Amino acid sequence: MPNVKVADTAKYLYSDLSMTYMKELIENQTATTLDQYVWKQFYPPLGMQTAGFNPLERFDSTTIVPAEIDGSFRKGLLRGYVHDPMAAKYGGV
Repeated sequence: MPNVKVADTAKYLYSDLSMTYMKELIENQTATTLDQYVWKQFYPPLGMQTAGFNPLERFDSTTIVPAEIDGSFRKGLLRGYVHDPMAAKYGGV
């Protein structure tokens, strides 16, 4: 991307649609949810014991660093909740 020539009037628009499709693809192919799939397939082999989706289901909120102050979608400090609005709409995954 850094080497792509773009017209002065061009704009980049962010979209996480590809990640939404990837989530659906993985869930359809593995017959499990994305959070359970990565928990079994990726985190243990990599020694990632505290990584994962929805940390409030596993940890006390006082041990989780806040991600941001969301002034538009959830209107408050996010601690233990995903900061990405699309992932939040999918229950944090």
